[in-house]
Amino acid sequence: MKVFSMSQRIYYKDLEPDAESIIKKDLELYNCMLHKAFKICFDRAYKDVTYSETDQRMIKSFYGTSDYFPLSAIYEAKALVKSLKCREKENQDMIKTRLKKIDKKIKKNEKQLKKALKEKEKLINRSKK
Repeated sequence: MKVFSMSQRIYYKDLEPDAESIIKKDLELYNCMLHKAFKICFDRAYKDVTYSETDQRMIKSFYGTSDYFPLSAIYEAKALVKSLKCREKENQDMIKTRLKKIDKKIKKNEKQLKKALKEKEKLINRSKK
């Protein structure tokens, strides 16, 4: 049985030189949009900054592109901020559990130190007698 498969990978060697430069420019533009969208989403999430325009309009007017690239960049940036928040919460929980373990160990060592100091006092008292 024959199977049809299709790859979406593009090799620059298979493209014409002008198509290669166009794709590279588009990728660079998308990465710039993604960076700007991430900054906007991050500011809204962590710094409580409010903007008068929507994300899409800001990025669209700043870069002068159609809807596809800005929307894709905004959705990806929102996903990155959301995963950043989740990772931050996981890290906070992990740090809290580590601190609890460290506190238990400190208490245990303090008890051992108190016992050792009592034994020392007993030995000093015995040697004086």
